[in-house]
Amino acid sequence: MPTLTEPIVKQSSVLTHVFFGIEPINNLEEGIKSGGFNGRDPDVTDRNVPLQSMAGARDLLLVCFNRVFAREDHGLIFRLIHSMKKEPAPPNWLFGLMRAVPEVRMPINFYNKNIISAKPKDPAFACRDRHGNPCFVFASRHGQIRELRLTYTIDRRSEFWSFLLFND
Repeated sequence: MPTLTEPIVKQSSVLTHVFFGIEPINNLEEGIKSGGFNGRDPDVTDRNVPLQSMAGARDLLLVCFNRVFAREDHGLIFRLIHSMKKEPAPPNWLFGLMRAVPEVRMPINFYNKNIISAKPKDPAFACRDRHGNPCFVFASRHGQIRELRLTYTIDRRSEFWSFLLFND
C-alpha cells in the first residue's frame, strides 16, 4: 500500500499536496471504474483520450494556484508549472490517484477542486473532443461525486482547478 500523503504547504497562496507511490492505470474503462467515477463526459472515449502504456509508481504533486485565470492564460499556467520544475502527469496517473485516494481521504484544502491531467503539447497524450478540438482531461469533484470530463479552457472559477504533476 503506498504512503499517500504529506502535509499541505501554502506559499504565496499556492496549495500543494504530495501523494506517494501512485501506480498508473493504462485502460480508460478500468480507470473510470476503479477510480470511483460516477459519470463521464460522452466525449471521454478510448479514441478521444488515448492512453499510452505506462509502468512504475510515481510520486505526484497536486497544485492549486488559488487564483482566477483568464481564458487566454493557458501559457501562464504552464509557465508557472514549468517554473516549479515539474512535469504534468498524463491521465494514467489521474486514474491511479483516483483509485488510491477516495474523496473522504482527499486533503481538505483540495475539497471540491477539479484535478486536471494535462500534457497539451505532447502529441502522445493529446486529448480531443468528438470534433477533434484539443482539450484537457479532468476529474470534476463535488462532494462525493466524481465525473471524468473534458474542457477546452481553464477559466471561470479557475481557483477550483488543481493540476496533477510528477513530483520527481
